Amino acid sequence: MGALYIVLRILRLIIKHNKIFVFIEDFIFMALSGVLTFLFCIGFNRGEVRFYILLGVIIGSLLFVNTIGQLVIIAINFVLKYLRRFLGIIFKPFKPIIQKLQEKCHKKTKKVLQPRRCLVYNLLGSFSRSNNSVRRKKLSYEKNKTTAKTKKA
Repeated sequence: MGALYIVLRILRLIIKHNKIFVFIEDFIFMALSGVLTFLFCIGFNRGEVRFYILLGVIIGSLLFVNTIGQLVIIAINFVLKYLRRFLGIIFKPFKPIIQKLQEKCHKKTKKVLQPRRCLVYNLLGSFSRSNNSVRRKKLSYEKNKTTAKTKKA
């Protein structure tokens, strides 16, 4: 099971994940580990789940991940670092072309996806500005009214 977790960690190194996906992946890994342990107990212990089996799974996974697993992660990091450099050198001549294509696509999708006159925050912004000016005038009128009353008294 430690080897399965190492595969999961390697996938995380290759493709960056946010915290939600890491949580989901870890949850699926834990469920899969539990099912595999249970199936092992059914197959070899006639369905009896023993404490020493669970303890062995936990200790074995921890030892594997913290010894051999660390070496594997270091080696994969090394390989990925040089692979990214190599691919960067290969695709460097195409970088200006790719950037121009990205800019064109970005401009077109921005026009299609966000027509300026229909954006909600633009509409709300115009309403909130006028409401703010009305509120300011009202507040200044009420301040002047209260100061006039205090001066008369």
